[in-house]
Amino acid sequence: MANEENVPAYIIFSDATLLELATYLPQNEEEIAKVSGFGEVKLARYGKFFLETVKTYCLARKLESKISEKIIKREQRSKNDSENNTKMISYDLFRRGKTTSQIAQIRQLAISTIEGHLAFYILNGQIKVTELVSEQKISRIEEAIKKYGDIALLPLKQFLGEDVSYGEIRAVVNYLRWKKRG
Repeated sequence: MANEENVPAYIIFSDATLLELATYLPQNEEEIAKVSGFGEVKLARYGKFFLETVKTYCLARKLESKISEKIIKREQRSKNDSENNTKMISYDLFRRGKTTSQIAQIRQLAISTIEGHLAFYILNGQIKVTELVSEQKISRIEEAIKKYGDIALLPLKQFLGEDVSYGEIRAVVNYLRWKKRG
């Protein structure tokens, strides 16, 4: 599946998800939905294939579901962990040479979301602003930030016009913040 979609395998499912499938052997949609990693989107997209594979395996070996043995973690991963993971996936694809629009298409996310993920890495100094924004636009955006500040993006966007995206503005804002840190 990963090869067909031209993405790393962990984009489809992590090893942890595959291990849970092999451990708890879900037999229906309700059970497979209890396996970590099977959210609504992945369940709709990949659930049937993985469920049929597990059911065929269990039928051949006379095995039953063990989903009732699964201890549901009381502590859910924090929102920050989840956000950092999704940013890291976008960053990894970017480092593999994918463009923001290709990453958005692969991940089925908005381009603006991907631009936000990558801007995070500008703030950390892991991506150079020039990898996302042309030199000419950087200087225009910097001038606008001097004039309007960097708290609200809307006034900056209105001043800069249609040829500068919110993602490019956010990238330059993070670049300037990164520079201030020294």
